[in-house]
Amino acid sequence: MEDVADVPYEGVVGWLLCRRLLPEDYHQRLKGMTAHVNAALETPPESQEAAKLIAEKKGGPFGYREVEELVQILMKEGGSEGLFSKAFGSAMYRQWRRLQRTFQQQNLHLADLSRALTKTANMLVPTQQKILQQKQRLLSDCIKKQQLLKQSAASSQEAYVQLCLKYGLEEAAATDPLLLQQQLFEYVNRELPLRLRRAEALIRQQGAELLAFYRSFVAFSTSENTSKEARNDSLPLLALLSEMGNVLLAEAAAAAPEIPVLQQQVQDDTAAAAVQIEIQQQGDEGGLSDLDDLPADHTCWIVEEGEGTWNGSSATDSSSNITDSLLGSAAVRRQLLLELTELRGFLYARIVQNPAAAASSSKKQQLRQQWQQHNVLPEELQKSHDTLLRLRDSLEELHELLGGAETVQLLQLLQNERARNKVLNELMAARAQAQKPLSAAKEQQRREASLSSEMEAAAALLDKQRGELQQLVKLLHERMATAVNRKVRITGIPRDRLP
Repeated sequence: MEDVADVPYEGVVGWLLCRRLLPEDYHQRLKGMTAHVNAALETPPESQEAAKLIAEKKGGPFGYREVEELVQILMKEGGSEGLFSKAFGSAMYRQWRRLQRTFQQQNLHLADLSRALTKTANMLVPTQQKILQQKQRLLSDCIKKQQLLKQSAASSQEAYVQLCLKYGLEEAAATDPLLLQQQLFEYVNRELPLRLRRAEALIRQQGAELLAFYRSFVAFSTSENTSKEARNDSLPLLALLSEMGNVLLAEAAAAAPEIPVLQQQVQDDTAAAAVQIEIQQQGDEGGLSDLDDLPADHTCWIVEEGEGTWNGSSATDSSSNITDSLLGSAAVRRQLLLELTELRGFLYARIVQNPAAAASSSKKQQLRQQWQQHNVLPEELQKSHDTLLRLRDSLEELHELLGGAETVQLLQLLQNERARNKVLNELMAARAQAQKPLSAAKEQQRREASLSSEMEAAAALLDKQRGELQQLVKLLHERMATAVNRKVRITGIPRDRLP
């Protein structure tokens, strides 16, 4: 069996020193060789291949392995020259060949190869592995962050789309404030009249029945203490709307002079109109000249009489009709909602006291029985449970149409500039919030491409260094086997540092 010497890669020099194959002052000798090599590099060979090799190793150590490669290149190029060059080689070749032989004296080349192998195995390859791992972590974090940004952008975009759908706006309108104002105005003048017309239709359909039921119960309950005229005057606004519909305030005030809120509202509107006319007359001289200075594309919002209605140059007069009507007046609507609240409490009591209602507790059932014993209703007041529920549902719908959040917001948008600006700012902020993650995601995408390129370069450099480490191991095997006349095996190099 062939004798093989196992030598740890970090203990090659010690192994050689123990066998007296390397002088003890090898450090000083290697420093001298380095100085001679650096001096020779000051006059580089004219060979392109040799110059390329020197350029690749520039800035790094130029040891025995590089000297041997350079000698091989010069020897190949010298073979194509004259007879003298074939026999003895060029002067440049002889110079580098002499340096190579000096390295080989007293096995200095083995110490130099061992030093290069140890540096590559313990420093270059591990450092490059850490760099590659760092690039991989950065790339992974970049991809995760990009996914999170895309999810955030999708969520913000969905919120922006829902906001646009809520106000009936186009998604692209947020980039143009004037277009956004115009579309918002069109939305208000489209949706608010629809809700008020639905409320008017519901009052015309169910108002008479509700009034008759309520007034009959009031007449039955207070027949001895209240006159017939007083009983018929209950819920006057609901009665007026049931009879006339959503007419103009002036017409309603003329038809029902006994309702104070209508008379007060007409007086307030008349006073506001007079003030507005006076302001317009005072501002005719200076105001017209100021308007002439405005740009051609400037949109002028005109304040109508009444409660601060806003309008645009391309809008119809529907906003003026809304605010001049019964349901468009804030004071009338508040009073009507109070009447509806009174009706709702009345219907709730009738539903609870109805025999067909399911008792939620024994106490409520006892109270219902006691009330029925002391109060025997006439036939016209004995409504079925289904009828009471139908009237209650109609009343709830009417209350939502007149006092619900959507109606209140539409009226605020129609009459209040601050509310309009708030919605406009909300829309533009929502669009900006949707665009911001997209911009960040694009930046992360560019960073991902850059990191991918850097990672590929780091992986290529690591493969190159691993290949050089393997070449150093092979070269050291061969040169040590020649020096000690036995087969040598370098051991101990971690497997992950080799190709």
